[in-house]
Amino acid sequence: MLLVILRKLRGSKIIVKIKEFSSVEQIEKALDKEISEIKSNLSKYLQRLDEICALAEKQKRVREVVMKLAGKKASAKNLGEIHLDGINVVLDANLLDEFTTLESVVSSHQKRLKKVQEARRDAASKTSRYIPR
Repeated sequence: MLLVILRKLRGSKIIVKIKEFSSVEQIEKALDKEISEIKSNLSKYLQRLDEICALAEKQKRVREVVMKLAGKKASAKNLGEIHLDGINVVLDANLLDEFTTLESVVSSHQKRLKKVQEARRDAASKTSRYIPR
C-alpha cells in the first residue's frame, strides 16, 4: 500500500487529498489519466480562445470605426466590472472580456499540466530506484 498526498491550489486555499494506491503502476496510471484530461481541456480552451480572438479583433475594429464616426473616444475603464474577494465579476461581458478570462484559464491549465507532468516524471524516476516493480 502506498499513500500519496496531493496538494492543489484553489484560489488562495490549498486542498489536500490523500489517495491510496496498491502499486507504483497505479500511481503512474492516475497521473497519466490526469495529464490526459488536462491536455484535452486545454486543447478545447485553446481552440475557443482562437475563435474568440478573431471575433474580438473584428469587434474592436467595428467599435473603433463607430466611435470615430460618432466623434467619441472609447472608455478606458470597464464600468461593468466588480471585484469581490479576488473574483472579478463582469456584467454585460463582451468578447474581449471573454478572451481575457479564457487566457487566464489557459494559463492556469498550462501551469497545472506542467506540475502534473513533473510529478509523473519524478514518480517514475524516484520509485523505480527504491521500489521493485
